This record gives sequence, structure tokens and C-alpha cells, in this order.
Amino acid sequence: MPAGNQARPVMPQPLYLANSCIIVGSSLNTINPQSIENIVVYKGEDIPVRWRTATANGVIDLTLKPGVKIRSVSLARLKRRQHLTGPVRFELDGRPLADTSLRIATAAIQELVMGAADNSGAGKVLNIKLVPWNSEPSKHQPGTILIRGVAGR
Repeated sequence: MPAGNQARPVMPQPLYLANSCIIVGSSLNTINPQSIENIVVYKGEDIPVRWRTATANGVIDLTLKPGVKIRSVSLARLKRRQHLTGPVRFELDGRPLADTSLRIATAAIQELVMGAADNSGAGKVLNIKLVPWNSEPSKHQPGTILIRGVAGR
């Protein structure tokens, strides 16, 4: 691979939450900054215990103004959608997700990966892969509309 085409290393990302209960991941880009009421950053030992297993890189918890909605899905609903019965252990990008009351912004889900049962007695493993952050900065101004296709004659 030529030197100019080498992939950039993926930078570790914190866990992005909205209202302490919705994992927003890279769908954070869809939240209007005017809709944010407060931001709290947790690092290291300050990360609340219920979120520690899901991240080693800190938590950014956004409190949104009343009335701001984010389309999200519960872990229980993801389990039903996958037609899973019995115990299921949830993972977020391969890290155990201990707080099963969290919801996932639908725009943040890239794919769901089913894993085999393990020896922990937790049954199946459902790994929620989040849409990765774009490591390349956009060349286009915000609000630019790109159109692909062939023009008709």
C-alpha cells in the first residue's frame, strides 16, 4: 500500500449518552447544539459504575432540553427482534454492557452480531456495533447536498 493511502489509526472514543439513558454514538452529529441543556464529562474513576464496563475512554453525557426526542430502541426490543429467548448478554462494540436499562439511538446502530453461548451461563451474546466515527474530516461545508448518478439526456 503506498504511503499516502495508509489507513489512519482509529482514535478511542468515549461513550456518548443523551439524558443518561440513550447511547447516541456517532449519531451525536444529528443533535442540534441548541437542543443541549448541559454536558457532563466523566473520566477514569469518575465514570459511574453502571457505565464502566461499556467504555475505557470516558463518558460524555448530554442533557437535552425538554421535548427533544431521539429515536431509540431498548435492549429488550433488540432481543425480541432477533427472536432470542433465554438469557442474553449484551455487548457494545465488543465490551460488556452491564446497564441493560440503556437504550440505543437507532441511527447509531451499524449492525447486530450474534455470538454463541459462553461458559458464564449468560446464554447468547448480542454485540451491538455502533456506526464508526468518520476518521476523515469532511471536505464539504455543513448543509452541502451531494447527488450521485448519471444525468439523463
